[in-house]
Amino acid sequence: YAMHNLFPRWGAITTLPVCIMHILRSIYTDAHKPPFIMQKTALKYNDESDRALGLAGMAVAITVWDGEDQMVAVNLDSDPGAGLELTPDFFFAGNPRLSARLAWRQMLKQLELASAMLVSNAMCRSYVGQKRALSSQAASMLRAMVHDEAVNVCSLEEDEIEALYGRVSDTCTRLFTHQAVQNLAERLAADMRQRRRMTAAEILDILEPLTR
Repeated sequence: YAMHNLFPRWGAITTLPVCIMHILRSIYTDAHKPPFIMQKTALKYNDESDRALGLAGMAVAITVWDGEDQMVAVNLDSDPGAGLELTPDFFFAGNPRLSARLAWRQMLKQLELASAMLVSNAMCRSYVGQKRALSSQAASMLRAMVHDEAVNVCSLEEDEIEALYGRVSDTCTRLFTHQAVQNLAERLAADMRQRRRMTAAEILDILEPLTR
């Protein structure tokens, strides 16, 4: 996990919460995995259609969480786990002009966005693709991953982690149980399978109703 030079809470923050993106790459890749990743097969992509829905879910999340300016494209032909292309701004590396408090708040904001993308990937595939809620196993894995990163990245306390995860989970559940959002995700996934790579502008053209 590429997290270095992090000091608890108000310390000097020099790297971004990229761990969740590494987790996505580890879970959804077909490459050899260490044993602890093998336990996360409940979240592994089943096929290309499943992957397209997962990427569509992440695009929905980054739009709803007002992070669309950090999205470059989605690419269905990219390496597994690297289908969502993001700007360098997503990988926040700290700003020496910001106070430690403001830098930490920015880190927390990015952590919530990354967590929402992770949860949305799984929920979109489940609610839209499989027409059912997340399995208890998948939900537990997501909660555990967000918990670990919240501790490692932002040194959050248990009640703060529960609040963050609850906010993300509740919002994603409302999104992907809504028929209009399901229709948008299905359309985006279908276009993705046809075009293979879609720019942020093309994605937002489809997801524009979510920005109103």
